[in-house]
Amino acid sequence: MSTLNGIGTKFYGIRGPLENGKCTATVWITFLYFPLIPLYRVEFIRQLTHPRQFIYTITQKQKLRFSEIVKTLLTGWIAVPIMMFWPMPFAVREVGEKLGYTDHNAGGAFYTFVIVFAITWLVVFVWKWKDWDERRGLPKNYKELIKKER
Repeated sequence: MSTLNGIGTKFYGIRGPLENGKCTATVWITFLYFPLIPLYRVEFIRQLTHPRQFIYTITQKQKLRFSEIVKTLLTGWIAVPIMMFWPMPFAVREVGEKLGYTDHNAGGAFYTFVIVFAITWLVVFVWKWKDWDERRGLPKNYKELIKKER
């Protein structure tokens, strides 16, 4: 799979690894990491090649699963954006005035906190999401494998 700034193809809906070390996933065409078109489903194995580098080997192509396509679309287009941007409306001054936390006499300290929190939340969320995304499909003992390679 290859993407350039989230444009290209990507595994989504990764399940596993199972006892045999194999995983399943659907290959999607993506734009800015948003899933657009499901291409096919694969079974694959991820293996350690160099310290902290894993490759995948596709072992079999499978039929697309409608339930997984719907779940991926709902997650990618609704759930993740909501989780990512939920604090942003509170950083809008007009919303703060309606809710009563942009008191200009108090210096707007709470409003400043809300803005800082919203920006921090976005940065941390993207960072942790990317980290979680990279770990999916790795062998359960991948940390031990990395230690052995050092």
